[in-house]
Amino acid sequence: MCEIDRFVSVDEAARMLETTGPRVLMMLKRGEIKGELEGETWQVHKASLELCGKPHPPATAGRSGCGGGCGGCHGGES
Repeated sequence: MCEIDRFVSVDEAARMLETTGPRVLMMLKRGEIKGELEGETWQVHKASLELCGKPHPPATAGRSGCGGGCGGCHGGES
């Protein structure tokens, strides 16, 4: 197998999955996709992206504000 085509950057993985870099990092942390940390930079296994498909957006239906639960985004409930 050719080593050059085996990995992609987080940014390239985000483009391939039509999502964001932070979402790719979250997927790596959760084990949804595979990668390797080289120094301080993640390299994503290209094969895991091909198996993964596009991620589903986080469930936010019915929430208002940032979802942090502090009640400060929209004045909270009184």
